[in-house]
Amino acid sequence: LAARLAMWGRRLVGDTILVARSALRYTDNHISDEARIEPVFTELIAAHTRRMDALGLTA
Repeated sequence: LAARLAMWGRRLVGDTILVARSALRYTDNHISDEARIEPVFTELIAAHTRRMDALGLTA
């Protein structure tokens, strides 16, 4: 059961990132946009990892 829950958790965070990226409006400077957006996704993944660790699951 733990393996299935971990896989589901990874899928949720992956899907969240995909949906968020598709909803963003980029400017002509994609490199600058990525530099501004990347810390948000990094924190999202870090928070997900902390929650999964607290549940004893692998993120």
